[in-house]
Amino acid sequence: MLFIFAVVRASMVRVTFETALSIGMDYKPKFKNKDLTLSVQLSPLSYDCRYVSEVDLATRYGIEKGKKFKYTIGSRVDANLTWKFLKDFKLTTKANYFTGFEHVEANVENTLDYQLSKYFSIQCFLHWRFDDSVKPDEDLKYSQLKEFLTLNFNYSW
Repeated sequence: MLFIFAVVRASMVRVTFETALSIGMDYKPKFKNKDLTLSVQLSPLSYDCRYVSEVDLATRYGIEKGKKFKYTIGSRVDANLTWKFLKDFKLTTKANYFTGFEHVEANVENTLDYQLSKYFSIQCFLHWRFDDSVKPDEDLKYSQLKEFLTLNFNYSW
């Protein structure tokens, strides 16, 4: 019976979940260049919730050891920028900043899309994250970095 439990536990999906509920305003300026869009959300009051399905994952996500949830009240700023330049290039940048007045969390995502042809595109993705509520890494300290380079097949019907 103990062996079966160990096999089931090893095959369980490890779920992490993060969400925010905010009150604030959204600023969307109009640009002469229609290929450029910007949206900035300022939220002086924000409720942030983190959940992990396994308690052994808790400290990796800034949650106290032995617990599955973490609730934080703070303030948030989110910005989204999309710029279509040249004929087949598009740059998308998403940035957000949250502080619970005890820790800071910041994310910046940059995606560059290049449409090779009607059916193929290349995408370069760079995601930087800073979170000082988690245990620091020896090399990057509180920063995390993720990058992708993908070749995509696009077809619609």
